[in-house]
Amino acid sequence: MSEIKLHIHNLASRPDNVPLITLEGCPPLSPVRIEQALTDDVGHVWRSYANMYADVFGKVSTAETPSQQGSYKDIDPTGLAWSMISDEAEAALTLEDRYKICPGTQPVFENPYRPIDISVNAYVGDRKVASATYQKHQISPDIEVENIDEQGIRGHYYAHKSPIKKEGVIVMGGSSGGLDHYWARHVASRGYNVLNLAYFNYPGLPDTCTNLPLEYFKTAIDWLKHRTGANRVGIQGASRGGEAVLLITTAFPEDIACTVSYVPMHITTGGFIPETTENVASWTLNGEDIPYVYTPVPTEEECRARGIDLGRGLPIAPFYYDFIAEAEKNEDMWIPIERSTAPLLMVTAKDDAIWACSYGAERVKERIAKYNGSVKAEHLAFDGAGHLMPPEGTITSLSTSVYHQHGRILIALGGTPAVNAHAGEKAWRRTIDFYAEHLL
Repeated sequence: MSEIKLHIHNLASRPDNVPLITLEGCPPLSPVRIEQALTDDVGHVWRSYANMYADVFGKVSTAETPSQQGSYKDIDPTGLAWSMISDEAEAALTLEDRYKICPGTQPVFENPYRPIDISVNAYVGDRKVASATYQKHQISPDIEVENIDEQGIRGHYYAHKSPIKKEGVIVMGGSSGGLDHYWARHVASRGYNVLNLAYFNYPGLPDTCTNLPLEYFKTAIDWLKHRTGANRVGIQGASRGGEAVLLITTAFPEDIACTVSYVPMHITTGGFIPETTENVASWTLNGEDIPYVYTPVPTEEECRARGIDLGRGLPIAPFYYDFIAEAEKNEDMWIPIERSTAPLLMVTAKDDAIWACSYGAERVKERIAKYNGSVKAEHLAFDGAGHLMPPEGTITSLSTSVYHQHGRILIALGGTPAVNAHAGEKAWRRTIDFYAEHLL
């Protein structure tokens, strides 16, 4: 029998890199298992695996060979990457326990920028025949990360030593607050100078997404313009951040080169204070509340009364349709997107269990047409995908629900791990092309 060789191809020092794994020299048509694993900083071991059959030449490939059984199925070149899950979460007795074990849905690393060692083991039958280790980069190594605490703004700045573009990008996360650790590192690793901007639930900032002045974002825009020497910036956000970037691009249109909004709404929604039903604005401008729709979180009892499945956690989206029709009658509730001049990319999910983002994005486009706005709006809507569609190379095994640390509740997000992963890959590739088209 020929020597069995394990190869890891197409390695690159970017977080969106998913290498190709091949095994050669196996007995023809033999059962093969490829397993991938990493250990995070809290000691959790995350694994994925694929059970395959070698072809008549004794070869398997993650790009060409279907997984018959495993953490993913069928032919999927990124399957081993997105389907990793911690042993502890996999063994949890309840869904809520699973998400309490992994509240951030991702491996935990004290340093979110260091490379991760990932081991690959190959088995023919029950016999281990080969092993290797490669490094997964969380951010490109030629980026300098700076903590920003200036002029009242907070976050991390990713300064590319040799950026491919002059204009920088502000990236922000959603309703959990803090720093985004999906898209910001990915965008920076594509050659852009990025301000990973926190706006609440972060040291020195408000605890909740309530009464937040849009002027804070103007300060961040001006800071990034000064830092890069550019006249405009790109801006990207997801969920509540996706709502925020639509408001920001309408409030300060002369500063924005392009806008990327993941899973947004077309109307402004109210603030959320845990364990209360307080009715409060999320955003202010010039000292005045921006009009909003009050959006209380439904109770489990309200969901059960409607026959709503709680199997994935609490779904909020069904209740949004209760108030959208009434809210749309009030012109002040709409985000005045026609005031923007920047090209806009909206990415939405049709199985979003948080809110009606695909519906909202279409209303955004209709409003632009109604008011003869000049903004060029593009909408990518993904069937079967949920609220969380992270960029390529990100784990999605826990993407259908989340234990909301700020709200202290298990919330359904929608989709399936595979659909969310593939939607995220396609959306990410379009996002990068979109930036290349509109950033100088």
